[in-house]
Amino acid sequence: MSFPLDEALCIIAEQVGRAGRVLFERRFSEAVSTASREICSGMDIVKEADDPRTVQTAIDRMCQACFQGLLKSFPGVHVVTEEGGKYSVPGTGYEHYTVVIDDWDGSTNGSKGLNLSAVSVGLDFQGKPSMGCWYDPYRDYKIFAMEDEERGIRCHLSMCGGVSPFLSPPEGAHTLSQARLVIHRGTKLHLVSDLHRHPLSTLGAKTLAVMNFESSVIPLMHVAMGMIDGFVVAGNRPWDLWAARAIFMALGIPFAFMEPFTYRVLTAEEIVPDPNKEYAFACANNFVLMEEIMAVLQSKE
Repeated sequence: MSFPLDEALCIIAEQVGRAGRVLFERRFSEAVSTASREICSGMDIVKEADDPRTVQTAIDRMCQACFQGLLKSFPGVHVVTEEGGKYSVPGTGYEHYTVVIDDWDGSTNGSKGLNLSAVSVGLDFQGKPSMGCWYDPYRDYKIFAMEDEERGIRCHLSMCGGVSPFLSPPEGAHTLSQARLVIHRGTKLHLVSDLHRHPLSTLGAKTLAVMNFESSVIPLMHVAMGMIDGFVVAGNRPWDLWAARAIFMALGIPFAFMEPFTYRVLTAEEIVPDPNKEYAFACANNFVLMEEIMAVLQSKE
């Protein structure tokens, strides 16, 4: 049986997530050590069986291989991944599609036994968001948005293998002083600069509670589900954020892709799935809170 590209990606995201969870839970076993040597043969990785980075690298590569196997059935599709960079599947037929994949976001958490990891897939058609999917294998939650021919992009929530009801826009705090935000400095490039720290620390001082995870997808899922009120990150690559475009558009959640350091809001033409490009990003569960967040980030004080 064959599936449309968007449906196939949602199915494989869930399967990859479940497999990754099992492998991380057995991360120090001989089976994983053997798989590390077989799949990562020739790669420059630490060979100690009990070293978290060895297992982390191996599982990232295994998850990537699952997606690569699926995408071979869609010739011409363009692919951007954290582990594999940017490439196109040989052939023609799907050249108007671009898939952006984080095959295991939060792998550092997984290697430490922390249940804060997820799979993320975003799909563009002719440069516009067409599908987004997040899957949390530890809680068996899947959030996905797909285009409906009659109603546009609609968002669904699948919990614990059950039915997939439509996900409603979250309701939460309407002011910054009441908000529960996840604020993240982002990639290493930004850790050495003071240009982004002042807005983030100012933002944190104005909120009720500030949380942080070594993952971007988990807090994005929590915003979509109404579990937190917003998420701000100083710098992320496309695979961390791409699924959010379709999902948040379907839910009516305000968000912004911005230029790192300056927090200038980017135009649609400037938001491209370049694996070497980084974005600052902010989202909130209502427009009032989003305006307050942006005012702090763009303040010149």
